[in-house]
Amino acid sequence: MASQERLSVDAAAERLGITPDAVRSRIKRGTLWAVRRNGRVQVVLKDRAVRGPGGGPPPTRIPTNHFAPRGVAGEVPGDTPSDTALRLRAEVARQKHRVRALEAERDRLLRHLDTQHKFLDLECALRARLQDQIDRLCDRLGISPVGLFGLLILALGLMSMSFLGTDSGLSQIVLRIGLVGAGLGLFQASAFTLMLSSAPPERLSTASAALSLAQSSGTVMSVAVVGGIFALS
Repeated sequence: MASQERLSVDAAAERLGITPDAVRSRIKRGTLWAVRRNGRVQVVLKDRAVRGPGGGPPPTRIPTNHFAPRGVAGEVPGDTPSDTALRLRAEVARQKHRVRALEAERDRLLRHLDTQHKFLDLECALRARLQDQIDRLCDRLGISPVGLFGLLILALGLMSMSFLGTDSGLSQIVLRIGLVGAGLGLFQASAFTLMLSSAPPERLSTASAALSLAQSSGTVMSVAVVGGIFALS
């Protein structure tokens, strides 16, 4: 059996009398043996593939390439069956570890998704309940006073948010955002009630759709305008 010699790409190119790019090309075509050890590619040359002292030309064909990328367990030249078995067992253990990690990540994402669904259901229930209470409040006190009160609370919340800093606590942020949300809810409920009450009964669906479209368009445009201002500043 011919002896084997493992060289780097540059050393193999010098030994064969070709360029390193030609060595890499032969590895890709499968005309040179190559293995990866410790993150480096080593070219396996046999005695009959090495250029002799007389400077004879290198062979045109060398056994089929068994180039094994790092992390892929497979049989490589010069390994004993026990080495191959150990490499295969290590690869199986790595793949099992990856599967367990992916399953844990899937379970975590499913738990987060379930939590978000619960929060959305709670939000819808609270919104429906509060909308009913605000409608009753508008019927008792009138639409204009409720809307004006909502605007005052909204302005107070926005003004208080201007005093927030990087050292502000979570309770301070929650309190100010709560004021903004309460004021916005009171104003929106009264404004929607006023607009829908002015539409004829047969046009209520059209008026509601137009109102939702105007609200969504305003939200999208405000985000785009504010983003453009921050980009220019």
